Amino acid sequence: MPEPTVTMAGSPTDPPTVRCATADATRALARALGAELVGGDVVVLTGPLGAGKTTFVQGLALGLGVTAPVTSPTFVLARHQRPDAAGPRPDGPNLVHVDAYRLAGALELDDLDLDSDLDRSVVVVEWGEGLAERLSPARLQVHLDREPAAAGGTAAAGGAAALAGADAEEASPGDEPRTVRVEPVGLEAARTARVLAAVRGVPGVREAQAC
Repeated sequence: MPEPTVTMAGSPTDPPTVRCATADATRALARALGAELVGGDVVVLTGPLGAGKTTFVQGLALGLGVTAPVTSPTFVLARHQRPDAAGPRPDGPNLVHVDAYRLAGALELDDLDLDSDLDRSVVVVEWGEGLAERLSPARLQVHLDREPAAAGGTAAAGGAAALAGADAEEASPGDEPRTVRVEPVGLEAARTARVLAAVRGVPGVREAQAC
């Protein structure tokens, strides 16, 4: 299985940019990150339609010990999932998966009452930039994007997907190369180093030229 390649930065606490050649590589990277997450963590996912945000959440879920299928919660807005009792993290945090694509603003996000069980959950918000930051001053910003050639090749499909809604990402081609940038915001230095070490420590990652 193709594995991610990582663009090493100058310091262990500098955010890395990772190239994932396939959807499986994206999940492998996210799984390693998910294994480091604890209750109270907030992950804000950004990127265009078809960039692989839901695919990334599928990997995060595995890292949290959630084995139930993960799909985009576009129409239900938020989906709550518990770790598998027989899995690697039976007492780990719940996964709260939010799709903010159809939210009109911060007040609608507040209506979801996400902070009521934030201490016991990892909250992951797709399309959350500019909205989800209010949930916590400390969070992980994850930006996903197609590589330029792949993005150009699927521009027409992306335009049609926008008409259908954010859930159309599920139907986009899964094995196009993508880049992923993981940026801790407001985390203590030791935690930042651990999280980024997990990203860089995925088996098979190697130093690569910046994309």
